[in-house]
Amino acid sequence: MDVGREPVDDEEFARIWGLIEKEMEKLGTGMYCNAIEVYNWIYVVCTSCTMRFESKLYWKIGDFIYMKAREMRTEIFGRDNWVHEYNQMFRKFKEIVYAIDEMSDFLNECVRGRTIRDLGFLLWERCILQQTMKYKHTTLGAELVNRSKAEEVREAIESMRLIIPDQKQPLLYYTQRYEQYAIQKIRSKYEEEAKQQGMDVEKYSFYVNEKICHERSMQEKVFLEESWPKVESVLEEVFVMNNKERIFEEVYGILCQYKLPVDKIARMVNDETDMNGSGVIGSCENDFYELHGAPSSAGDRCVRFARDVFLERMSVVYENLSGLKSSYVVLKEVLVKYVHEKCEENANGYGTGVEPLYTFYCMLRHVVDVGYLEDKECLQVLKRELSVACSKLRPSIECRLLDFCDSVVEDPQNVFVFLNTKPLVMHRNAEEGVSDSKAMIGPRMDTDSKIVFVRRVFGTLFKMIDSKQGFYEMYLDRLSKRLLRGRPNPEEERKLVQLMKRKGNHDFVRKAEAMIGDVAISMSYNKDAERFVWVLTQAYWPSSEDVEVAIPHELEMIKRVYNGKFERKRLQWAWHLGKVVVEVIDRDLEMNILQYAVIDMFNRYERIEAELVRKETRLSSKIIKNVMVSLIKGGLVLNMNGEYVLGNSEDIRIRSICELYSSEVDEPDHEVDRNVYYQSLISKILKMSKQMTIASLVEEAKKIHTECIEYDGAVFEEGIRTLDEKGILERNGEVCIYLP
Repeated sequence: MDVGREPVDDEEFARIWGLIEKEMEKLGTGMYCNAIEVYNWIYVVCTSCTMRFESKLYWKIGDFIYMKAREMRTEIFGRDNWVHEYNQMFRKFKEIVYAIDEMSDFLNECVRGRTIRDLGFLLWERCILQQTMKYKHTTLGAELVNRSKAEEVREAIESMRLIIPDQKQPLLYYTQRYEQYAIQKIRSKYEEEAKQQGMDVEKYSFYVNEKICHERSMQEKVFLEESWPKVESVLEEVFVMNNKERIFEEVYGILCQYKLPVDKIARMVNDETDMNGSGVIGSCENDFYELHGAPSSAGDRCVRFARDVFLERMSVVYENLSGLKSSYVVLKEVLVKYVHEKCEENANGYGTGVEPLYTFYCMLRHVVDVGYLEDKECLQVLKRELSVACSKLRPSIECRLLDFCDSVVEDPQNVFVFLNTKPLVMHRNAEEGVSDSKAMIGPRMDTDSKIVFVRRVFGTLFKMIDSKQGFYEMYLDRLSKRLLRGRPNPEEERKLVQLMKRKGNHDFVRKAEAMIGDVAISMSYNKDAERFVWVLTQAYWPSSEDVEVAIPHELEMIKRVYNGKFERKRLQWAWHLGKVVVEVIDRDLEMNILQYAVIDMFNRYERIEAELVRKETRLSSKIIKNVMVSLIKGGLVLNMNGEYVLGNSEDIRIRSICELYSSEVDEPDHEVDRNVYYQSLISKILKMSKQMTIASLVEEAKKIHTECIEYDGAVFEEGIRTLDEKGILERNGEVCIYLP
């Protein structure tokens, strides 16, 4: 562009403005102006090397725009349907302002403050909108709210978006001049209507849904998008918050009319004792399939039953009201109360296994599936509340799940009697008017479906465990026993571990997989069933105190053989994990290595005493005492005035002598702070159970506290009081609550 810095005086500025104005006038008549010429003249004024006329030019352009608005004002207010004319004139005015703003790009950079675009629309507001009261005795906002068509409203409020009196609040004009009046009209309209609706919650939900759908269809036409959340908030306040208590009570009343078939769980628990391997089962067979919906595929919707009439009513209310956030919250609160009360009512009806517990979950899941239309958030509410209830179970959900894992690994296809691969039959008594023949009951599942179902049960109950870290520790301990003391099933073990993979538990998964890997490798090395030796990686297995012991010659020979196979590993006996089968007095007994080291001495001596044992086995006095206690409890050794001799075969009370060994030391002269001991014991119990009555707490403490310390009720009570003062627990009457 061949434009340079030129001197501009008053006379030259007047000439330049005349040229600019002449071109801009063409815009008002619908003609095209010479935009490049206008831009160049504005550039000349803004880059003048003498006097500076940018500000003067800025206001000259503003005066021009204002005059164009005045010309349009006559057209607007001269019509009866002035809102329609307003929209037409504003479209024309907007085109003029946008065109001038683009040509004034350089001027906008030179002048501080508002751009020509923002100035133009403020001048429109000054010239037109501030005069509506004078000419039409109303305001544009009031006219739009009260009389205008929806199509006209949308275009008119878009003009308000362009009027920006405060840069920090771009929608201030729209909010003050239209939005607040429009929202207030909606509030007043529906507040009056809602008061006149004397209907039950089901009919009310249809009424609310109808009005919500209407307002949502209209809000796109009569509100800017930024106003939609405010409209929703007002609708929620009018329809829900003002009637929250009534909605809650009536919805809860509908849900409570649905009776959970908990009698089926009672039959299932009672029939647990009647189960046997013959395939003859009790009446809970049909219940099991009914409650679990077997064998429906994963893509099927939930099974419906005749008794679901109240859940169907609940689903209608849910479908109508769940679209509003506040009513959705109320519906979830209803579910929380319902689940909590049902868990309290049936707290003692879950038996000892996972089947009754999972069946109870399925019952509540059915409530969510039907009554809440399988809502995912409501399902999470159910799992959370059931998890809280499960924390009070006895046996705990952790223990149930660990026992369940034992069954899964042992025989994954037959964990549940109801899922046996053999045809299930039920004997019916002829006295009841039924033939004595056997009848097939329930649909059959193929092997793959059963395994998938079992894993689903495990995954569901695992998610309900509150303290995952505590469960991981318990699981690793049980896993070590299952791998080493039973028939290992590495494939099933790996599948279970995969089900427990979560973010943040990589250490647990790594340890579990390493333990399974150790066993799998050992199984490939061991060919002799009579001498099966596990070679384990010490870092991954449950540890115990290091004990110096003189290993019997037979075991040392085995160690030398395996040292040759694992040259890069330093091998040592893990006495606390394994067991040795020893023939003693014509009996095959299972012992740990410490016990075997002592028993082996009877191959050389008829009688032994503690000092001799210490010299030959190099065990400490403390461990020798513990070993002797376990051998005496098992009836394998007799204490004859400080000397120990082998007992008789008929005196041996148990085959697994290793189970009797305890590392707990019985030292009467050892000073123990009983208050601290009981505080630790109480904290440990409450950490797992979260909340218990004092009577239950005392009963549980008596089961697990050490025999080295005689139970003292007064000190136990003092321990509770001390923990309450420390803020570790909260005592509420006869109930203690753990405070994490």
